[in-house]
Amino acid sequence: GQLGTGDESKSPEPVLCKIDRDVRLCKVVCGSYYTLVVDDKGELWSWGRYQASNWPTKFTNTWANGYEKRGDKGIKGEKIVLLAGGESHVACAMESGKLFSWGYNEQWQLGWGQHETDHQGQQKPREIKISNLSSENPVTALNCGGLHTAVALKNGNVFAWGSNSEGQIGHVLRKCFGEPQEISSMEHEPCVSISCGRYSTLCVTDAHCAYFWGSLTGSANQ
Repeated sequence: GQLGTGDESKSPEPVLCKIDRDVRLCKVVCGSYYTLVVDDKGELWSWGRYQASNWPTKFTNTWANGYEKRGDKGIKGEKIVLLAGGESHVACAMESGKLFSWGYNEQWQLGWGQHETDHQGQQKPREIKISNLSSENPVTALNCGGLHTAVALKNGNVFAWGSNSEGQIGHVLRKCFGEPQEISSMEHEPCVSISCGRYSTLCVTDAHCAYFWGSLTGSANQ
C-alpha cells in the first residue's frame, strides 16, 4: 500500500496519490514498504505497511499514534521539523526540541532503553531522551538505517543507537544498544548532516569532511 492508492496493486508508472486539496505537502520520506509526508503545518500523513491505511491518512488521527482516551497522546500537538524512516521504524524531531520514535524495536532501534515490554510488536510514538538535547540545542540532522538510528545536535554532537552488527553506530562492541551512544571519533568536528544505509552511517562535518562507519553489504554477503 506504499503508493497511497488505497490498494496493493503494483504500478510500473507514476500514479496519483489522492490527498485533501487543502493539504500542502512539504517533505516526503519513503520507508521500505510505507510512505510518510509532512504538511506545511508540521503534521504527519502516512500510508502503507505499519500504517493505519493504504490511503493518505493524518497520522495523529489513527491507532498508529495511540489511543488518546487511554492516555496515548503520541505526537499529537507537536510540529515536525525533521523526519526519517527506516525499514520498520520512524523518528522525528519536533519544533519543541523533542525527539520521538516508533515502530518495531527488535534491535532496540527506537532508543528507549532495553525493556522487554517494548521489544516485541509495533510500538506507539514515545520521546527519546538524549543528554544535552533541548530546545536551545535541538536535533539538526536525523536519519534511520535498517535497524539503527543516528542524530546530530546543534552543538555538533552525534548519537546513534540500535543494531551495531556491522559497527554502524560507531561503537567498538558489536552488539545492540537500546539508548543513544555518543560518537566521539570525529576529532571534535561538528556534524552537520547524517545519512544511514542498511548497515552503515555517513556523517559530514562543518569542515566538509565525510566520516563513514559500518558496512556496505553486511556480513552475510561478504
